[in-house]
Amino acid sequence: MLRGSTGVSINLGPPSYDLVSAFTREDSKACKTMVFDPQGKYFAWVNGVTVKIASVSTWKVITEITKPKISNLEFSPKGTYLMTWEPYLASSREAETTTRCDDELDFTEIVGFVTCLYGDFWWLACVLDSFEDKQEFKVSFLHPHGPAPSNFTYPTVPDILRVHRSSILTTVDPLTATGRVYTLTKAETENATRKLFAVKQMAPQWSSDEKICARSLNNDVLFYEDANFESEAHKIHGQRVGNFSLAPGTPPYHILCYIPGEF
Repeated sequence: MLRGSTGVSINLGPPSYDLVSAFTREDSKACKTMVFDPQGKYFAWVNGVTVKIASVSTWKVITEITKPKISNLEFSPKGTYLMTWEPYLASSREAETTTRCDDELDFTEIVGFVTCLYGDFWWLACVLDSFEDKQEFKVSFLHPHGPAPSNFTYPTVPDILRVHRSSILTTVDPLTATGRVYTLTKAETENATRKLFAVKQMAPQWSSDEKICARSLNNDVLFYEDANFESEAHKIHGQRVGNFSLAPGTPPYHILCYIPGEF
């Protein structure tokens, strides 16, 4: 599969690499994400207006979901369910700060300083260049060597990378302190961290037989059985769970939880 200035297309593998003619090329240049299901039966992508799902056996679109703000997709282990994610939206109170979330901005408005995903954390970065046809930015990370604090020191050798738009969390307006030190406000730091956790924690986890689905909500872990999401079958409550992992195997089911300590 290829995503670029001409949209989304599918090609065969080696040795021919020929275009798959049965797949109707997606002309939209606003494809944020695309994914195959684990079984290889379905291919799904976002074109900025709808989510489209095609059957790999025919390459024909079998369904469309009108959701323009979706920026991430994931199938359940057997491909029975498709999970979609829409970016965190700032509240009216947060909108009064200098922080603006990526989903509130046009591509051309993402300039200057941003908070950006880097591994498992977010960091302050400076936008050096943009490539709208690929929905990418060239950024210089200002503090790539530890959890993001309020003050960032520009390293001697800048860490310059190209990142996808979906990696940009918020735009910020840092203050320059002494020389190469940049300071973010408390609101800017909290908003970036909040959106980071929204990205990382909202994704449901499944057992490989799709019997159990688990997700994190307000430091609790909620469990659902047989895709009944009306009410949880079990809950880990009051333990301040920072992160968790559901083993992908079959019964007996296992889960690991990380509970941050206090310093």
